[in-house]
Amino acid sequence: MMNRIHIVLLYFILISGDIVAQNYSTPFDNKFDIGENSLTILNDHGLDVFFKKLDSLDRNLIDKVSILHIGDSHLQAGFGSNETRKRLQLRFGNSGQGLVFPYKVAKTNSPPDSYSFSNSEWNAYKISQSQNEFDIGIKGYSIYTTDDSAILKLSVNPKDSLDYSFDKVTVFHPFPASDFSYDITHHNNREVLEESVHDMTQFNYKVKRGDYLGKIAEEFDTSVSELKKLNGLQSNFIYENQILIVLKKERYSEPVNGLEFTSMVNSRTDFDYHSEFILDSLKEYMFIKNLSRLKTRSLQINGISLEKMNAPGLLYHMIGVNGATYEDYYTSELFFKQLHHLNPDLIILSLGTNEVSDNKSYIEEDIGLFIDKLYQSTQRQFSVLLTTPLDYKRKSALAFNLSNQILNYISIHDLACINFYDLFGGQGAMSQLQQLELAQSDGIHLTAKGYKLQGFLLASALLEAYDNYSDD
Repeated sequence: MMNRIHIVLLYFILISGDIVAQNYSTPFDNKFDIGENSLTILNDHGLDVFFKKLDSLDRNLIDKVSILHIGDSHLQAGFGSNETRKRLQLRFGNSGQGLVFPYKVAKTNSPPDSYSFSNSEWNAYKISQSQNEFDIGIKGYSIYTTDDSAILKLSVNPKDSLDYSFDKVTVFHPFPASDFSYDITHHNNREVLEESVHDMTQFNYKVKRGDYLGKIAEEFDTSVSELKKLNGLQSNFIYENQILIVLKKERYSEPVNGLEFTSMVNSRTDFDYHSEFILDSLKEYMFIKNLSRLKTRSLQINGISLEKMNAPGLLYHMIGVNGATYEDYYTSELFFKQLHHLNPDLIILSLGTNEVSDNKSYIEEDIGLFIDKLYQSTQRQFSVLLTTPLDYKRKSALAFNLSNQILNYISIHDLACINFYDLFGGQGAMSQLQQLELAQSDGIHLTAKGYKLQGFLLASALLEAYDNYSDD
């Protein structure tokens, strides 16, 4: 008899026909045994604070509920978080896209839900780097420029039917807002910055050991889909010494005329570590225009939140950083100073893979230090939900050990948890996930299809637990 997870996999395909038609070439293998686990959230009573807020939203007693999902490269990819956000907002209402970041300007892989570009070069740091000159902050990344003429474009880029236009923008920065002079502006030509890019230069790239398409795409500021299209690839599989065609952008030297940009801000309120802008109408894209340096030597941005002012519903903020660990987050003071502004009702922690990569044998203390700082950073009550990392092909025994440590921690501290490790097959499952095209060739990361499935399962687990709570 087909177990419950097989049913979930089939249901995911059936209700996601639009996604399947566009991105899925291979159906799931129904013979794949993920085990007899269900979508049950362990210690789901730990989510009561969150569920009470959802119930109040359902009954129109409040107009916003906020989820903060913190993780590593699995989350930064954006495919899973987009699926979770979409499912939850279809149920509870869409209050906006939440936290975004100009990943492409930072020269790292960008989730598919937003797009960024600039006429200037920006330097970037991330929370998982061992030494950082600048404070990193809420999104786990920081970009900065000393160019007074810099203009940064950010646009929403939804891949589904949800409308992520925005009329409230929050910009996070490491110093008081009065130290920075910038404006959120409009230009009639949406592509004005892109038009400063010269023709592409095409050349051949030889695949090195450890390469995968996402890594190569990040290096050359492109996307996996573009690389596959350019090289006629039908899957994400590549091999050492394979020759791939890549394109490199060349820039013009002529500056963009900053006088052509007009402010679209009705009001601005400055705080210690962020500024809030109310726009004149709903927008799908904006330009942040650097005006001049004041007390600081650069314009620095730690993150941007996009919201709809008059749209009751749910905000789902994704914070994912390549290479990040529990320790990377809890040692960043600015991260916690900015976190309380997001008013989280639920914080989801999806970390552990990079502890496996770093051969760290004990992580329960790091989990405790991080969660303690989360509680200390805000006076607001919120729920915490942990997830276990998946199998790690080359270090399967250690991944098993660390996942068990997370389960031990949530048992001792009575916290909620979704055991994705077991749900996706447990120890040694990565090979099977690769065969189903749910995992990439590196034996660590999932494919877009795999991440979408994981995001769907997360949303389904929360919805099922909330419905059971409501019935009680």
